[in-house]
Amino acid sequence: MQRYHTLGAVASDLQALASLVHDLEGLFVGEPVVLARRRDLEVVRLTLPGCRVLPIEAGISRRQWIELGSVYFTCTTVDAAVAPVNLLVGVGLQILVTLGFAAGIILYRRRSHLRERVLGMGLPEEFALRWAGEMEDGGFALILVTTPEEKLGAAEEAFLAGDLRSPLAVDRRLVL
Repeated sequence: MQRYHTLGAVASDLQALASLVHDLEGLFVGEPVVLARRRDLEVVRLTLPGCRVLPIEAGISRRQWIELGSVYFTCTTVDAAVAPVNLLVGVGLQILVTLGFAAGIILYRRRSHLRERVLGMGLPEEFALRWAGEMEDGGFALILVTTPEEKLGAAEEAFLAGDLRSPLAVDRRLVL
């Protein structure tokens, strides 16, 4: 049975990412997967057309918007019921709810979803946490490559030779 390994690392800039992809092209390993921020997606896609480029941030889904709107509407209704009893309390509660609503949206949308994306790919949680920390410390993009066992040594050399942070590898053994 063929064994595969997944190698991944955080590139500090586009040049490091492009040089690694160039080094990997001669090895005939699998298609590289690059996880980049939304603002960098087009640059990475144009620079590296042979890679699969995915966004790190995931916006709020339609269902989450509906749930959030429902909670906001419910809080506003309660505030409207309180306002005739005590106008200052009703207005104060409405201001707090609106500020909390806006702050929640801003914080959720700015948060990186790299950890969830990496865990969804079946990679270990330690890797996800380490790469998420590296991305927050000024990383440009995360690159992942799956390679057969016989090409692992050459792929590891390419990862270690580049200007990459946290190069890690995991055995992708089939578990029955």
